[in-house]
Amino acid sequence: MRRALACLGRESGAGTGRRISTWPWKACAPQFDSQQLRSNELGAMQSSKSRFGQRAKMVRVEYAAITRADRALAWKLFSDFRRWRRFSDHYGDIRWLSGEPWTPGSRLQISLVRPVRTCVDHVITLCSPPEYVAWIDHALGNTMEQWVVFQPRFAGGTRVHTWAEVVGPTTQIGGRPIRELVKSFIELWYSRFCRECDRVFDKESCVLAN
Repeated sequence: MRRALACLGRESGAGTGRRISTWPWKACAPQFDSQQLRSNELGAMQSSKSRFGQRAKMVRVEYAAITRADRALAWKLFSDFRRWRRFSDHYGDIRWLSGEPWTPGSRLQISLVRPVRTCVDHVITLCSPPEYVAWIDHALGNTMEQWVVFQPRFAGGTRVHTWAEVVGPTTQIGGRPIRELVKSFIELWYSRFCRECDRVFDKESCVLAN
């Protein structure tokens, strides 16, 4: 998470001269006194080994694409989950389970029909439209954290930058490695998404021109 926040600050500040503050996370960091640390030394060592094991298995995928649409339009299209089937044929039913959509703590339930049938628990962790959104997915015993940052470009349009990190015991699905599946899904999804943004942007531009 710290690396994601650092990357977000660096990426979202590009071309704007601003950085995203990470102070809420620092303020929420748990505090321990020295006595606690000494009394739980063995437990901490075991926990550290467990986290190391998870990091060793972590899969990371990163992708970026460009659209002629500005951030406001890109976010409008992205946040309309009814459009998502245009970007991937993996989806079944998609619906909000709880919370106000696109606020931290709100929860989507996403049914996938391929490569296997499963249900994804999709929890929004951070959201600042039209700048960025982050969430955590749980499916097939794995956990995936993903960020999407909408970066304005000096030449116009938006750079859509996303990265995802997956950890968990499931390393293959349908005989294909997790990294390969996530990479192909993200690249296809966001390339189609940017094409849809271009289409809507061009259509709106023509209307305004006339």
